[in-house]
Amino acid sequence: MIDIHSHILPGLDDGAPDLKTAFKMAKRAVKDGIAEVIATPHCLDGVHNCRKEDILLACQQFNKELYSQGIPLKVYPGAEIRLTPELIDCFRRGELLTLGDSGKAVLLELPQRCIGEAPVKVVKQLKDMGIQTIIAHPERNFTIQNHPDILDELIFSGALLQITADSLIGKFGRSTTLFAENLVVSDRIHFIATDCHSLRGRSPRIHKAYKKLLSMVGMARTQEIVLENRDLILNSIEISWQVNPSEKEQQVQWIKVPEATIEKTNEEYKW
Repeated sequence: MIDIHSHILPGLDDGAPDLKTAFKMAKRAVKDGIAEVIATPHCLDGVHNCRKEDILLACQQFNKELYSQGIPLKVYPGAEIRLTPELIDCFRRGELLTLGDSGKAVLLELPQRCIGEAPVKVVKQLKDMGIQTIIAHPERNFTIQNHPDILDELIFSGALLQITADSLIGKFGRSTTLFAENLVVSDRIHFIATDCHSLRGRSPRIHKAYKKLLSMVGMARTQEIVLENRDLILNSIEISWQVNPSEKEQQVQWIKVPEATIEKTNEEYKW
């Protein structure tokens, strides 16, 4: 399996703090059936604004260390990029990494307060540049949980979705699990990833979620989500996306968290 969202590179962001921890995370990933990882340090998030050149160098060095330790894990460079006003200009200047450094797809993190036209606008702009947007963990975004129409607008603008493995198995609470299940059964999901940051909490584990996917949508769809869609990123093969407006979709009941959990603002990110 491939993990397209991981904070395994040591010392770059809020993920692995050092090489020793990164080794342990790598061994845990391999034990769980993960053979390839795209390292996605935070970018443009106002805290850990990792630079492209630093990520590329850290990834190259970490692969050498993994090889020397006999750990059979391949790590590709990438980034988890926060939605900001300067994002498109940064891409045009060549300052940001696509997943696998392939020039094909970008992992985009939305702020919790993402109401407005900005997310859809950016998805369309990236699409015009030949870059596929993959939205990171939308099921954990409180605004999207309360306003799922935002997510559908993103999807129909061309975005693909990645859910967190732990969301599907209850690690982020019942509301998040139910929302993730909704996304799965309505065929809105293209990727599942660990978003691992450590050995505890969000660790590099995906197998339990894989088994749950299998029980929900069967082998063919599970294999597509977990294995086959990697080609979008690493082999530049286009994935056609379509929500099936069938009885299955009509039966989906969007689960919303209480409105009280949302900070009341509609002004941010309307640029």
